[in-house]
Amino acid sequence: MTESKSFNRVSTVILTALVIVVILPILLIVIASFSAEDVLIRDGYTYFPAEWSLDSYYYMIKQGVVILRSYGISFLVTIGGTAISVLIT
Repeated sequence: MTESKSFNRVSTVILTALVIVVILPILLIVIASFSAEDVLIRDGYTYFPAEWSLDSYYYMIKQGVVILRSYGISFLVTIGGTAISVLIT
């Protein structure tokens, strides 16, 4: 019974460490998306940016049609390539 409890504790610690290792890069990218471009160029990626900005999201909204068309082409190529591959196979 004690082996089971110690195994559970060790497993919890190991899995918690792995979750942190996986989530930290994702968190860094989300924080970088709210950072000003010149700060990213000057200081690089950091968890504590000197200046916050929504410019990347304004750009995405402004270029929405181009981005959606790009996703459409990607989906079309992926679905078409998969269909052709299945037919050949």
